[in-house]
Amino acid sequence: GTVSGLRAAARHWYAWRGIEAPKIVVPSFSYQQQSFRGALSADELAAYMLAVEESGVDEPAFTIMQLLPRTVLRITELCSLQRKNVRQLPGREGKPIYVVRVVGKGRKIRSIPLTSKARTVLRAYKAWEKDQDPARLASRWLFASTRDPSKHVHPSTVRREIRGLRMHLPGYAAQVSPHVLRHTGATHLHEMGMRIEALQEVLGHSSIETTRRYLHPSIDGIADMMEKLG
Repeated sequence: GTVSGLRAAARHWYAWRGIEAPKIVVPSFSYQQQSFRGALSADELAAYMLAVEESGVDEPAFTIMQLLPRTVLRITELCSLQRKNVRQLPGREGKPIYVVRVVGKGRKIRSIPLTSKARTVLRAYKAWEKDQDPARLASRWLFASTRDPSKHVHPSTVRREIRGLRMHLPGYAAQVSPHVLRHTGATHLHEMGMRIEALQEVLGHSSIETTRRYLHPSIDGIADMMEKLG
């Protein structure tokens, strides 16, 4: 129970016994949240990606686990993507841009460009799908459940597979989760120069202060900047 609850119980006990309660029955204390670094370093992320590739995890969780840090989508957003929301848009000089259209929190719609690596992962997934039950290809869900193609894969399935990798990962990567992977992608984008206003749009945050809390400068990045002091 809580400290206040313990104090109340103690006061009642003293009153029942007819004894005057001491001024302080349960000592007060201040709770300090454990320090938490919410992003993997480049080496830790590489170790995670390698662990996924060697894991033998079944589809579609395998593909989702690779896409989480490459799209910075929430796991619920990624699992519930519909096929129609993977689109090709005209870019500069006629070069196409591939995006996923996401309906996020508060029904806010945003379009997230797919990196070349993310597109490669998706192409491999679609090649796998061609050899599966035709009912999968008829599903509106990009990541249809293997048990029931009329439903999308459940986020808990992916979370369970990610937890299964932790024992094989070094350092902070042993605490990896879908949310940590989202923080990781956001931090790396920021370190590569993406402005925080653009990150806010990519992450789908209504407040830029929320976006700021997602950014965790790596010790490598800080060291490089400090080195410039001479």
